[in-house]
Amino acid sequence: ATTEIYPLSLHDALPISKLWPTKTASLSLRVGDWVIVGIPGELCTQKGLEIKHRTKEITGAAHPIIGGLADEWIGYIIPIEQYKMGQYEASMSFYGPTLIDVIVNGAVSGVEHLQGQKVSAHP
Repeated sequence: ATTEIYPLSLHDALPISKLWPTKTASLSLRVGDWVIVGIPGELCTQKGLEIKHRTKEITGAAHPIIGGLADEWIGYIIPIEQYKMGQYEASMSFYGPTLIDVIVNGAVSGVEHLQGQKVSAHP
């Protein structure tokens, strides 16, 4: 699934559009009873576990996996509460406090395309 994201501009003179993308993607891949969900950055643990749980519910796959830093690095993907604390992780989360919901929803949307795929016991 392709998701549009927008970096927060700290200064109009910064060429942010050239430094960070305004679109990113999350690729989901099923191999037997394994589903790999690609995330284009460093996702916090709690949301990774949520994506794994939802992936298992949607696909029935026994082994959902989060593939972090998939295709590109858009920064840290952290909860709003952690973003508001303003520590190191927040300084490396360039797209604002709502990025985490955009990424999680985009990743789950991609997983939904795998729903109903038949899994063969023998390749």
